[in-house]
Amino acid sequence: MVLTKHCIQRMQQRGVPQELPYLIKEFGESINSHSDKKYFCNKKTIKKILQAIDGREILKKFDKHLLKTAIICNKETCITVIKINESKMMRRN
Repeated sequence: MVLTKHCIQRMQQRGVPQELPYLIKEFGESINSHSDKKYFCNKKTIKKILQAIDGREILKKFDKHLLKTAIICNKETCITVIKINESKMMRRN
């Protein structure tokens, strides 16, 4: 997956680690949004990660960001990173 300059800039602004978009895309749920896809993590995702080889270590490392971050991708290009508020849910467009 390729990270755009815009995506890298947003990650730096929001304090999101470099590995997190790859993790969210690999394990996360997706929603179609026009021609792009939104990927995010929920409790199902955490169960998938725990079943992975280094699941507990991954959760310890990204605990703070995992449930509060979403990414928007167009095929294999990550366009941007979004922080999700607890009061707002990911919604279908």
